[in-house]
Amino acid sequence: MKKCMMVLYLLIGCLFTNIYATEDMENGRYQVYNNTLYENAVGIAMSRSYTEEITEIIKMDDKLYVEVSLNNTQYMGDFTITVNGITVPNETIFHDEESVANMKTVQFEVNSLTDDITVGMYVGPMGRDVEYGLEFYLDTLTLVEELDEYNIGVANLEDIEMEVEEVIDDVVDDVIDDVVDDVVDDVVDDVASEVIEPVVESIADVVEVADDVSKNNNHTFTIVGIIAVIILILAFIIGGKKNGKNA
Repeated sequence: MKKCMMVLYLLIGCLFTNIYATEDMENGRYQVYNNTLYENAVGIAMSRSYTEEITEIIKMDDKLYVEVSLNNTQYMGDFTITVNGITVPNETIFHDEESVANMKTVQFEVNSLTDDITVGMYVGPMGRDVEYGLEFYLDTLTLVEELDEYNIGVANLEDIEMEVEEVIDDVVDDVIDDVVDDVVDDVVDDVASEVIEPVVESIADVVEVADDVSKNNNHTFTIVGIIAVIILILAFIIGGKKNGKNA
């Protein structure tokens, strides 16, 4: 009889806890202290060290979201969340890779704050996958901010505006790069056609003349002589361009 009464009390306690954790919660953002669970003291200490002790809870109508924050995530990967034995989708909603702590916040949906939650990840230094349990101290649950559909909409709108601004900045940068590349290409083409090509042609003519003279008179132009002729040709071309601009 006593055993039956104890079971009944436990069932009633769980029932009321679920109601408190879900149906009786107003729409809003909450904070609650958590506890990590593992089969030995070393695992508990490790999971406790890289799991932030305060978890944020989002309650919106019939939806309940848990946001778990982890530190030193540069050594972790392949995050998985299991709720009541079923792997559920999770989303990284915050990741500060530039900070020393390398904080990351993972969000996922639960049915109740008393659900059986398991956090899984691959730990690089250990070279293996690690899983540990996560539970909440419901007596520490505190309402931080009341939320409604309007608040949620505004938050989403701000995120969308930031994403649009980033896309616009990227497009503008690409356009500027393309314009600069086109201008540089045009300048190079103009210099090549107006200066370099005539000089090359003139050098070719000088070499041809030198070859003819060498054949007819058995004399050769020295390298210094050829360079002098090239300098004269360049001076003539540059002088002509300056006169053309002044005109």
